[in-house]
Amino acid sequence: MTILIIILVILVFGLACLTLIPALPIVPAQFLIILIFGSLTSFSVISGWEVVIFGFLAALSLIVDYSAGAVGARLGGAHRWSILSGVIGGIFGSILLPPFGGFIGIPLFVSISELMIKRSPKKLMHTASFSFLGAVAGVMLNGFLAFTTAVLFLIFVF
Repeated sequence: MTILIIILVILVFGLACLTLIPALPIVPAQFLIILIFGSLTSFSVISGWEVVIFGFLAALSLIVDYSAGAVGARLGGAHRWSILSGVIGGIFGSILLPPFGGFIGIPLFVSISELMIKRSPKKLMHTASFSFLGAVAGVMLNGFLAFTTAVLFLIFVF
C-alpha cells in the first residue's frame, strides 16, 4: 500500500509540472487519478469530501482554460463578438495545433473579429495583446491549481 501511495504522489506531482504546457488538462487528469486512488482504497485514505474538493479544483481549472483569453480580451476592450470569437479560436487552436494552439487561436480569432467590426489597427492590436496575456495568465493560474492539487493530495494522504 505504501508503494502505491508513493507512486501516486510522484504521478500527481509529475502532472503538476506538465501544467506549464497549455491546453493539457492536467488538473482534471490529477482528479481522475485521485478518484481512482480513492475507489481502490474504498475511500479510507481520502474521504469523499476531499474528493469533492479535488473535483472543484478540476472544474475551476477547466473554466480557467476556456475563459482566460476571453477575459483578457474583455479587459482589453474587445467587442462581445470578438470575445466569443476568442473562445472559439482557443478551442480550435488547441485542437489543430496542440499544445500551443490556444496561444495562437485566441488572439488570431479576436483580431479577425475586430477587423470584421472595423476597429482601428491600434485597437485591434490592443485587444489581441490582452487576449494573449489573458491566455498566459490562465496557464499560470492552472499551474497554481495543479500544484495546489498535488500539495492537498499530500496533506490529505499523510
